[in-house]
Amino acid sequence: DHKEPENEESTISITLSKASHETATSEDLIKQACEELSKSLQSAKQICKQVKLSVKFADYKPQSKSKKLPKATNDPLKIEAAVQRLQTVLQK
Repeated sequence: DHKEPENEESTISITLSKASHETATSEDLIKQACEELSKSLQSAKQICKQVKLSVKFADYKPQSKSKKLPKATNDPLKIEAAVQRLQTVLQK
């Protein structure tokens, strides 16, 4: 029974604006970052059980939030869903 090693926390760092007109751009950046993270985890044969979104807004004030995943994964869609929830919290 082979089990992939767990990566405690994987961080996605993105620079965003709180301006609503950049929502589509931030979603594209998040999707791309999640895909890159997933590929990195898969190539290292790792899974993560927590993701952290570090955001530097246009005003250069950094914020970050982390979220434990329901199950450790390297699936880009599951990672993206968690990161999207984190982004919603940070942009309020």
